Formats: sequence, C-alpha cells, structure tokens
Amino acid sequence: MISASGRVVIGLACLLCFVSPTIASSHNEVTHWTKFFGPQPVDHGGDIPVYVNAVAAANRAEALVVIEGTCASACTIKLAAKIRCVMPDAVLWFHSALEGEFISHAGNALLLDAYPPRVREEVVRRHMLDEIESDPEHTLTGRELIALGERACR
Repeated sequence: MISASGRVVIGLACLLCFVSPTIASSHNEVTHWTKFFGPQPVDHGGDIPVYVNAVAAANRAEALVVIEGTCASACTIKLAAKIRCVMPDAVLWFHSALEGEFISHAGNALLLDAYPPRVREEVVRRHMLDEIESDPEHTLTGRELIALGERACR
C-alpha cells in the first residue's frame, strides 16, 4: 500500500511528465511551471498608491530596492526606484490596473510612467497591460530585464 505522501509524489511526477512539452515551449528560460508558482519570495502586489509611496520613500532615503522572486501586479512599480537591482531569477507579472472590476486607463498610465523606457517599450509591444487576468506570457524575467538594461544584483 502506498502512503498518502507517496501518492502525492507519484501524482506530481506524472503531472510533470504530462506538462513537460508545455514547459519546453516557454518564451524564455523560466518555465511556465516556475512562472505559475513563482520563485520565492512572492509579492502579489496590491494597491498602486502603497507601492508608489514605498518607492518614493526608498528614493528619498537613497535606499537600494532589490527586485527578486515573484513580483506581480503593483509590485512592478519597484522598477521606478532610483537605486534598484534585479535578481536574474526574478519573475515580474504584468496586467492591467483595475478600477473596481474594470481596466483603469489612468492606472495603466501611472504604471507605464513608472517603468524605465526600455521596459515600458517591451510591456507595450507585448500588450502586457491589455488584460485584467494574469497570464504567464505577460511576464518578464530578471534576465530579460537585465537584457533591457536593468542592473543585475550582485
């Protein structure tokens, strides 16, 4: 008889066998599997003004903002920090700003203004702020951000 934990391990192994073709077709070096669950730590985002205020405080203090792990939604405003670096294995998830249940064009404008020019161009080119839902295709990895000119953390 297989224990409950043994069944979980076997189930995960079978699932990994099933999804590996999808993983191999990812648009960058981070797999869909990793993107879905994300590297640690995980920052799910939240209210845009909270992040704007936090970045403003970091800028006033001339503090280093490290972008690491999974950084989703409003967390991406960390890209507006004057002194920042990106961990290569970070994954940033982009989606439209919301006003209630609807797309907030003013919120999207604020997000785009927060992003460095080359990141903004990539977000616009890939239509990352066109949808409310999170989509693995609307992500940028730390390595991609570094390729766009962001400083790598040491």
